[in-house]
Amino acid sequence: GKGWFVQVPAIVIAAVWALAIWGILAAVTKYSFANFETFAGQTYSAVHTIALLIVSLLGAVLWVSTGQGGWQQKRELHLHTTQLISGVIFLILGVLMLNGRMSEITARFANGEGLFYGLEERLYELIQ
Repeated sequence: GKGWFVQVPAIVIAAVWALAIWGILAAVTKYSFANFETFAGQTYSAVHTIALLIVSLLGAVLWVSTGQGGWQQKRELHLHTTQLISGVIFLILGVLMLNGRMSEITARFANGEGLFYGLEERLYELIQ
């Protein structure tokens, strides 16, 4: 499809970016604390997580406030159907992980009982 054009305030894009990068920074920091001798004797805590969130949000605010147009600037997003569908799937997977139900879906697909079970064999039969 042709998709849709949406005007979005830059602060919304910056906030989404900050939240996404925050999760990555937290994971890398937690991994570093667990695996590098530089951080020996230290434990990763909620203070580290909150500090990384603050740094991410400050970066987002700095990006918006120093950009052309300041707080009033808007960005035009071009959304496609595939982006919307993949976004919905991403949200569903996130909710499943938060509820502890993701392991059931993973186990189902790992056993070959998933949505596409036997699809390859059926397609092969159709071709011949």
